[in-house]
Amino acid sequence: MRPRRINLFRRMCGELSCDTLRSDGVRMRKFIRVVTLPGFGALILLVGTVYGVLFAGVPYPDPTPEQQARYEYHYSVFSRLFDVGAVVFLAGLLAVPIVLKVTKHAEDEGAAE
Repeated sequence: MRPRRINLFRRMCGELSCDTLRSDGVRMRKFIRVVTLPGFGALILLVGTVYGVLFAGVPYPDPTPEQQARYEYHYSVFSRLFDVGAVVFLAGLLAVPIVLKVTKHAEDEGAAE
């Protein structure tokens, strides 16, 4: 005998309610708010690192003045990107508890209404 087929879509939709969907949306918004700033910081760090590897790279062993100037320029851009990315990432990590507290407070006010 073949097992009876189950319509998964109907089964899943029957288990979902408006309250479940609303709480999932709140959790997703909360997750996005928490991850946004550290995520941007990590992205800037990644871009800075890739820029440093591709453009600054390893300095020439005996560069001409033009090569040295070009290396110093690209290294300064890499350094700025890396520093800004690190500051944004750390600021985002330090802001996580504050964001969680603010979103918790907003959830409590929304549930009270």
